[in-house]
Amino acid sequence: MNHINNIIKLYRTGSDKRITLSIPMILIVSLFAVWQMGIVFFAGDTLTLYGWFPIAVDERHGTAVIISAFVVSMAANYFFLKHSLILARIVLCTAFIATVILLLPLPPPALVAADDTSCFCCVFLIGSNYVLESVLYDNSSELNFVYISAIFAFPVMALLHNGYIQASFIVFNTVSMLIIAALIFAYAALPKYMEVETRTAGEVEVKKITFPLTLRVGLILMIGIITMLGIFSLAYAGTLPHGLFVFYLVGVAGAVAALVAVKKFNFSPFKICTVYLALSVVGFVCVAMSAPFKVLAYPAVVFLGFNCASNSFVGFFANTIFEHRRTKFIAILVPAVELMVVMMHAGILAMFRDKVDILFAVISAVAIVFTVFYLTIESSLTYSWRILKTRKGVKTNKNTHSRKPRMPGLSARDMEIVEHILLGYTVPEIARTLNLSDETVKGYKKNIYIKLDIHSKRELFALMEKTETPRLRPH
Repeated sequence: MNHINNIIKLYRTGSDKRITLSIPMILIVSLFAVWQMGIVFFAGDTLTLYGWFPIAVDERHGTAVIISAFVVSMAANYFFLKHSLILARIVLCTAFIATVILLLPLPPPALVAADDTSCFCCVFLIGSNYVLESVLYDNSSELNFVYISAIFAFPVMALLHNGYIQASFIVFNTVSMLIIAALIFAYAALPKYMEVETRTAGEVEVKKITFPLTLRVGLILMIGIITMLGIFSLAYAGTLPHGLFVFYLVGVAGAVAALVAVKKFNFSPFKICTVYLALSVVGFVCVAMSAPFKVLAYPAVVFLGFNCASNSFVGFFANTIFEHRRTKFIAILVPAVELMVVMMHAGILAMFRDKVDILFAVISAVAIVFTVFYLTIESSLTYSWRILKTRKGVKTNKNTHSRKPRMPGLSARDMEIVEHILLGYTVPEIARTLNLSDETVKGYKKNIYIKLDIHSKRELFALMEKTETPRLRPH
């Protein structure tokens, strides 16, 4: 079916079977977010504080549909990873039929069944899309997808949920039908099978890992917290007149700012997420204070809009993990995390639906804790990402890995310890990787800090920023 690509050139395939998307392809695939956010918007009380749906839908029923779709998607994409694109095409066609049925004058039970089918297909495809973003797209293509999809899709969402001329359920379904048709075309152009090489965890040698467990766990946690903050941000914005319109427009501004910062000023995506998380924290604090101080309601939506932009990086985070750790588990990582988030979100909403001020006070505290945690790993994530860029952009030769250390006064072993520290390895991880004892590593680290006249990892990163691009590590 990918003969379409031979005519239009929607993507190109790299030597490792991962693909680079063209701009038109990114624009088409990004429309999925419009459909997804519409499903959330019209989900009744399942995912929103005040649901919009023309037919009464039981909250537990809606939650069950979403959870079952996540579970089925994870199982299908894990056990049939090679055939995940075929499964996605089948589900898209099913969704198209369900969306057409929703436009027909049928009795409520039939419409509820069609809506359940549409919702199930959409959530299933969330898993499929994250498989593509994590496994199939190369890292640079996924980063471009982050910016372009947000800049293109968020304005469409703002128009559909503008609060001035509110799109009806019928209008939304008509738009969804067109989007699904475009996605069927896009998926038909992709390769028939997923041929990207994956390995089991046991086949990955520890010494080849340049992305330690600390960073992998950190990114998984951040995928979860960014997703949860995003859903709660959306829920709050939906309670205010024109709130979603403002929310999505700020998301566009955040995506544009991120694009400029990365392309023009060489900022790392991880640094940008730090800023956007901090702004989101301010937003949730404003929400918590908006009960006694109503004037803070819309400033809160503005700050929360930056969380809308940071949500675009979830696929990039998963893609970065897969770039360093090519196991099948990464294919279902984001859907698994989002399933847990949806279950927690539905439970928290049920508990605090009538106590919104307490709800967002708790969310503010959680956001602050995880932002502080993210700050502890952000520098290592940035360093690792720059090494990844260097590997892809520099042709190496046999002398590449045997250059002299860049820092005066440090031995080759010192530099090896330094690079592991910068990559986020803990002392036990460094000791295990280099076949040293913990005490030996601690001694090296202490002596390195003395030689460089520094006292913390932050100072070490600052010192490295003044030196040349990180050298390549053997792998």
